Amino acid sequence: MAEWFQPETQHAIAEGQSDGNIPNDCDTSHIHADSLKKIAEFCATFQASAVELLSRAYARDYDETQAGRDFYFTHCGAGVGYWDREVLEPQGDEWEATEIPLDQWTPELRATRERLKAESIGELLSKAAGRGEVSPFFGDHVTYGNAPFVHFSVY
Repeated sequence: MAEWFQPETQHAIAEGQSDGNIPNDCDTSHIHADSLKKIAEFCATFQASAVELLSRAYARDYDETQAGRDFYFTHCGAGVGYWDREVLEPQGDEWEATEIPLDQWTPELRATRERLKAESIGELLSKAAGRGEVSPFFGDHVTYGNAPFVHFSVY
């Protein structure tokens, strides 16, 4: 962050010529509150839409921290993600021990069961995560009392 306060940087900011690169020593405390809110909402929406898949993943040797990383990697199209986790591959018939009596199985539930049997949890989570971008940028164009922030666009 020290370079932010250098006269050359301040001059570039005043002239609208700063490049918006994020300084190497920024951390989560430098993320603007609006961006944190946007990120939290984005993640909460995904978690709500994939609650059953995530709970199935957590029942294995897979935790929320890795799931969060994989959400980012998968959504942004990185070379790793949910689809790449061996622990999320099919392991037997997870739906055979269901507590739903057979006479209560609807066609939709049967189709869901067959789909879940056919695809790995990782593949299903990958589809749920979708594709988009999470783009950080340094808030050199937005200052609050000359305090820089890191902003994110998320879609």
